[in-house]
Amino acid sequence: MTEFITTIKERKRLDENLKRILGNEKASLILSISIYEEGAETHEEEEEEIAFHEETEFVKKVKKFIDEKSNKYKIDSHLHSHSGSLTIEIESYANEIINNLLQIINEIQSIEKVLISSINGEIWHNNDLKAFIYGDAVRDTFVLPSQDGKKLELIEITTV
Repeated sequence: MTEFITTIKERKRLDENLKRILGNEKASLILSISIYEEGAETHEEEEEEIAFHEETEFVKKVKKFIDEKSNKYKIDSHLHSHSGSLTIEIESYANEIINNLLQIINEIQSIEKVLISSINGEIWHNNDLKAFIYGDAVRDTFVLPSQDGKKLELIEITTV
């Protein structure tokens, strides 16, 4: 129960800071998400050979996801036979950023046998980097300028 209350407080604190930094204007949330196939055990040499000759079930599922979501997000991918990365961009207002992040994580996790290994992201506004994000499907840390603008502030949220 204590962790749940802490999570709510941290999300509220993050939301307030994002509103302070971005105001009521849209910003670009850009995420680089590393993914892999659950249970896949490969060797690098094997994966390189397969990547150029065969479209695996993993690749087919991820490509289907990309096709379904391409009208909602800007998506770029770099896929191998059992792993890869997705770069996703969405325009968001400050109060939508956390929900958009959670929604993207949930949508990727809904792909059968696809897991997230890491998330790195940035929040851009008017060609200025306003914050960056790192973490995984469970916890993400936002790095933002503090109120006085002299230091950086870290806010960690639980995304499950």
